[in-house]
Amino acid sequence: MTETITYEGSCHCGDETLANYQFEPKMVNHYYCSRCGIYPFHNGVESPGKYRVDLCCVDEIEAHELEIRVFDGRDSWKFLTT
Repeated sequence: MTETITYEGSCHCGDETLANYQFEPKMVNHYYCSRCGIYPFHNGVESPGKYRVDLCCVDEIEAHELEIRVFDGRDSWKFLTT
């Protein structure tokens, strides 16, 4: 399931504290709060306009209530049954 959420702001510290960090090869923009250090989202330069968001940072979402699918990225590359 993919849902589009409009993100308006950075964190409780305010928009002016949002900073960007890139490590080599600078393919991902890692956005974080320069005051409190929270890492709310990032986006890749190869997919402009698409972001991956830390759902714990979204007020309208209770992350502990989400249905979680566990993925084995080490051995089988398949979703595991829960």
